[in-house]
Amino acid sequence: DHQESLSFRLSAVLFVSEKNDYWDGEIPLFDAVTAQNMMPLPRDKFEDSELKELVSQPLFTGCRNDHQIWTPGEIFSQNFFYWGFLVSVLTGMRTGEIGQLDINQIETDEEFVYFNLRPFDASKGRVAVGDAKRMKTSNAARMVPVHPLLINLGLLDRAAELAQAGCTRLFPDCEPYIRKDGVISWSRSLTRSFQYVKRRLGWERADLQLYSTRHLMSHWIDAAGVAGRKKRRILGHASIGIGDSYGSKGFLDPVEAKVISEIEPPVVQEMRYILIGARERALAGKLKIEKPWLKLDFKKDAESRAK
Repeated sequence: DHQESLSFRLSAVLFVSEKNDYWDGEIPLFDAVTAQNMMPLPRDKFEDSELKELVSQPLFTGCRNDHQIWTPGEIFSQNFFYWGFLVSVLTGMRTGEIGQLDINQIETDEEFVYFNLRPFDASKGRVAVGDAKRMKTSNAARMVPVHPLLINLGLLDRAAELAQAGCTRLFPDCEPYIRKDGVISWSRSLTRSFQYVKRRLGWERADLQLYSTRHLMSHWIDAAGVAGRKKRRILGHASIGIGDSYGSKGFLDPVEAKVISEIEPPVVQEMRYILIGARERALAGKLKIEKPWLKLDFKKDAESRAK
């Protein structure tokens, strides 16, 4: 406990120093691990029944309002939580990667759509370290195929509406959590929401976390017969051997991109029926569509991110 407290205080001191221009460098991570620390729980993938139960909840089929998303109602609000859960399931992206997505990170090779998670575009030349996007690890820099179901549900329409309104973020309704040591967490709101719905649904498996979506996508990729090297690049896993560091750094090979983009086991087909059905009811006027994120102060948000 003493070591952890000291680590926290050191991080806090450097954070304040940086804010007051007394520290001009990266804030190091002080990490104290002792024999008393709890062992991390292993994580398992979602079961088909759990996925179907999740997307059958009011958040996806009609909720009371944008705040009471787990209470049944007549409002159809495809807010950050709606997309956050679905992007997690259908791409295997880390929760912290989703909330901070920018609209310009959505790219296409004219056949498939991708999230470009590379820190900068090397084809346009080098950039300063401070101007590059910060990644969790070097392996996190990658191109992630956007599943067609996400497009069918209107993800690109959201991006177009926000861009027209002058917003650069794909999910401006995702508010990051800033810890006392200055570390920004983009995953906190989504993981806490998952813990809430997990209790609400009575799911008692300790090894089931939102991070389990990465294990789920890994399982689907294996079932699709995708090479391990390509799988590691899609999920942002560590390379195995020097061979993994070679090859294309841009869009995926068309054949492999097609395999990844068309991953649709029976449970995804069932999810499609539920999700598309709710969207069609909303478009038909049977549910009221609300988009409160279009009313946010995008200028203020941009200034906050710049700081």
